[in-house]
Amino acid sequence: MRRLRVAVPGPQSGPRAAYGKLIRKAVAGLGSLPQLEIRLLDDKAEPTVAERVAAAIVKDGIDVVVGHFNSDCARAAIPLYQAAGVPLLLPASTAPGLADGRSVFRLCADESRQAEAIVALWRGTLHGRKPSVWSDGSAYAIRLRHQLETAFGSALPDAPPPDDIGAAKRAAIAYCGTHVAVLKRFAEEGALWPSSAVCCDDCFIEEFDSKARPGTWVCAPHADYGQLLQEAIILVHNIFVQKTTQWQEVFDAKGESRNAVWRMHQVGHHSNENRLTSATLFYDVDRIKG
Repeated sequence: MRRLRVAVPGPQSGPRAAYGKLIRKAVAGLGSLPQLEIRLLDDKAEPTVAERVAAAIVKDGIDVVVGHFNSDCARAAIPLYQAAGVPLLLPASTAPGLADGRSVFRLCADESRQAEAIVALWRGTLHGRKPSVWSDGSAYAIRLRHQLETAFGSALPDAPPPDDIGAAKRAAIAYCGTHVAVLKRFAEEGALWPSSAVCCDDCFIEEFDSKARPGTWVCAPHADYGQLLQEAIILVHNIFVQKTTQWQEVFDAKGESRNAVWRMHQVGHHSNENRLTSATLFYDVDRIKG
């Protein structure tokens, strides 16, 4: 019997190669799935590269794709998969509107819900500090800032500059951008920068945890992205090989996971091996009200 061929594209190289390490570790940890042939591909987290990778996947007759780990890469690749009828599962691409409930399905919650979780933290645990936003200027950061302002109900000021310690003492800053860019900004601010830091989901990775200031908040999915990748591959196995599961059991009509929520995880207080701790706040954002 022919094995089902599954492509897993993601950033195996480039500035965000830490996600490539996560992907390799997750796939290696799956154990034996002899009916599947899993191929890891490098899209470098660059949309133009992702489009070329998607074209090669389609040309090669791959059965299912699990990836990409970057929303803009996914957006560039989706039309090619849709045209070829290749199902796509998204473990980590958070931009709104990517899933369609027909051939594109998402396991994590989207950025609009992430923004609601961050605003809930501002209004709850961080009440009394002034919300502001730092952005690395990427498309991801621009989208997330827009979602934050929508959830907050008004425009948000820019974060204080690194030399304004007085303003920082009163601030709760949302850092929007890649984890590499956020760490660079942290270095500019210095280890004693006094603001409350609230970081986006790209920072939910071991490379960031090990370098971030203690007490930094990170918006994280309900399971590690490596675990969501494993869940997606096992789901593919159950649907296409075992035929024990159907799409609608896991995803709603729009292709969004029925179980996805965001949680606010605080780094620097607990080990990476035990992220679900008392320093983690869960937000079922469907229940969050202003």
